[in-house]
Amino acid sequence: VNIYWNGQNIGNVLNCTHLGNVLEAQVVNNVSGNFCWSNVEVMDYAYPQITCTDTLINCNLDPTPIEAGYPTATDNCSVFSNNDFTYLDTYFDLPCTTIQDGINITARIERKWWVSDAGGLTDTCVQNIYLRRATLNDIAFPENRDGLQQPFLDCSQDPMDFSLTGRPTLFGQEINNNDACELSVSSSDLTLNSCGDNTYNIIRTWTAADWCTGEIITHGQIIKVKDTTAPEIVCPSDVTVSASVISCGATVLLPTATATDDCSSFEITATWQYGSGTGPFFDIPVGTHQVTYLAEDDCGNMSTCNIQVTV
Repeated sequence: VNIYWNGQNIGNVLNCTHLGNVLEAQVVNNVSGNFCWSNVEVMDYAYPQITCTDTLINCNLDPTPIEAGYPTATDNCSVFSNNDFTYLDTYFDLPCTTIQDGINITARIERKWWVSDAGGLTDTCVQNIYLRRATLNDIAFPENRDGLQQPFLDCSQDPMDFSLTGRPTLFGQEINNNDACELSVSSSDLTLNSCGDNTYNIIRTWTAADWCTGEIITHGQIIKVKDTTAPEIVCPSDVTVSASVISCGATVLLPTATATDDCSSFEITATWQYGSGTGPFFDIPVGTHQVTYLAEDDCGNMSTCNIQVTV
């Protein structure tokens, strides 16, 4: 027997590369030399074999195949990748006391998988995905922003930004009140004023409920919003004053400085050896004298600058 494909003699052995093609076959009588021709169509009648494995995942995981796993499959002609598999899920919510292999579970997902080989033959299997039930003890509450456990917030930061202050987590993920874990959390704030207009302390009370057992727990988180930045002070220019022709001393009225602060109100005071404030000051002797301006905000943060007064 000689088999021809696209006019080429390929011998008498067929394999999966010829699948779906119509080939020409020549049968020759080795004694008489007589021969005949026929067409040969290569077909695959061997079904693929797919295997599923049951698995257990945490109740707050997205049960994608990446988390729950893919099946495996073999075939006489096809080699499969994960992209060759398709599936359909059926979700079963389970009673609170359901136990699977000694573990309390909250739900079961019945995932039916399909795979088809190059010849269109299909095999299926069923994978059971069990969702592990969580308890209130599995919740990790956010740490304090009190300068001890975690740095306190600056007054420019918003304590309602939970990306800064944190949320309770379950198995390392933020809690979704609508997921299969049947746990929920909420928070309420008690705000206590501190120094200045925009500094305060917050006692944030987290409340967590287990809708399966009816148990409720609370946790307190301390958040301090502080002003630790001194005002930015800008001194006036140096001053030159002429002395009196009578007393040889000068009357000096000090210029005012300016300042800005990111959070609090502030006061600016000027001091030198002749007193405090801007004056006027009388009988200031000839010479060069240093004036220090101090800007202090409501939270005690201070900055200074100096000018020279020349008489």
